[in-house]
Amino acid sequence: MVRSDIHFGFVAILLFVLSPFNSAGACEATGVHLDAGALKKSLNKGQFATKGEFETTDQFAARTKQFFAMANVPLDGSPFTLTFKMPQNAVLYDADKGKLTLWSYQSIPNQFDFRATLSGQLSHLSGFAFEEVGHTNGTYVAQNEFGATTTVTSGSLTNYALVWDSNTMIARPGTLELEMEPGRAKELEPQMMVTVEAKALPPYLVKNTDFSKATFDDPTDLAVNVFGLYVQPICVVVHSVGQTLFTWEPFTGGQ
Repeated sequence: MVRSDIHFGFVAILLFVLSPFNSAGACEATGVHLDAGALKKSLNKGQFATKGEFETTDQFAARTKQFFAMANVPLDGSPFTLTFKMPQNAVLYDADKGKLTLWSYQSIPNQFDFRATLSGQLSHLSGFAFEEVGHTNGTYVAQNEFGATTTVTSGSLTNYALVWDSNTMIARPGTLELEMEPGRAKELEPQMMVTVEAKALPPYLVKNTDFSKATFDDPTDLAVNVFGLYVQPICVVVHSVGQTLFTWEPFTGGQ
């Protein structure tokens, strides 16, 4: 159960030429490559950590470092890379036009915006969910003031993510369209991957929960959770079968 309304849109249409991909060379990454499964386990361990009333932000950041030790996250400011699979619904091939399109609001997959308290201040944050996990908790019958009833589904969506301060970004990418023969598109589409190069920053652990209440038009009670590692993204590369499809440098405007 996935809510597309937590994604945001982009505006420009960009055309790119395929080039050979190397996960280290494309972003010039020299740091450790993280395992997404291990990072997810680290975020699960930290999901119940709460900053104490008499604990400073720096003390809380020092305490949360322990959750990322098992994932080998470098906490000294050195870069790392994380690679994850792009969702199938983010890509569409138009055989009549001969174009492979990464949808505008998903041109970098699983992006979302939210507001959360960071270092004691309400901050506008963004993120890449490297994994989304949905759960259905059950159903119940609801009734409105006019006596009409409907069955409501109660569920949750958890985003395991890299999270950053969106106010510091210079550029956001647009829709990616690639002219491509059907055979090549059929080969690339199911194997689309994303590699993010980033640096982990204090307070390291970021958590947030938003609730969406059911309506008669959309009878779903949904809790959207974010368990994230706070980072400064350096470079984002979309690639498939050894080919670079798109490169984005969020803090320099480079594409």
